Amino acid sequence: MRYEAHMTFALKDADVVEKVSQEYPFWKFSKIHGCPMMGPDAKYAYLTGYTSISGETLLVEMNRMALRLRLNSIQPLRLKIEHIIYDTKTGVNELHDKPVEVKYCNACSRETWPHMRCIC
Repeated sequence: MRYEAHMTFALKDADVVEKVSQEYPFWKFSKIHGCPMMGPDAKYAYLTGYTSISGETLLVEMNRMALRLRLNSIQPLRLKIEHIIYDTKTGVNELHDKPVEVKYCNACSRETWPHMRCIC
């Protein structure tokens, strides 16, 4: 099984979150400013981590990082752990016995669903 954790922070805290996360290579930093799904006012910073060990292990690591950031006066907006059952990026496929088949559009190089045409 594979798990993914997301820690969400206000964009105003992004510099501190990024700096602290560099001490913990397990966590990957990212941020968004505007999003097609959440709207143009979406402004968040994220830390994302993955493990195949256990959800409990990921929860311990997430709580450790949240505490570390709280010590720097940064309050997480959301802590979330997902059990990944299908992911073309990592090849996780708990729905079928076959490996995930990833296709790419010849015109735009976007990842597409197998047996479907790209929308470009």
